[in-house]
Amino acid sequence: MPMLAVRVLRKISVGLNPGMKYLLRPKRKKVIDSKQVAERIAETSAFSRGDVYGILTQYETILKWELLEGNPVKLGEIGTISPEFSAKAVDTLEEANLSTIRRKFIRLRSSLDMRDSFKKMPIEIDSYEDIKGLQINNSDTPVEAP
Repeated sequence: MPMLAVRVLRKISVGLNPGMKYLLRPKRKKVIDSKQVAERIAETSAFSRGDVYGILTQYETILKWELLEGNPVKLGEIGTISPEFSAKAVDTLEEANLSTIRRKFIRLRSSLDMRDSFKKMPIEIDSYEDIKGLQINNSDTPVEAP
């Protein structure tokens, strides 16, 4: 199944030709939660939905523990998720302390197989018109959402 894209009109304020420009954006779909993943696994395996959900919940707990300890976690063929932080550069060793940390975040580094799969992923323009934001209808006239 292809990923869907929508055409939008956005104000671009940088570059050689700023102004209103058309561009494609991914169409946001529903987020699938752990219960829905458990249901899909249960439908395609011999495990019950409750067993799968319990395992997924415990998996999330272990991932959280490891990430909060600063350990990266390999997520199989998806890639590696790791805790990161950025810090301000200072002139002396004494100034380099915890107060220089600007932000903490989680980074996902996708595996090579996953990157290759994304490069090959088909994308189609969605023809559905009732999407929030500015979009082009069939007459190629921009329509503003309420």
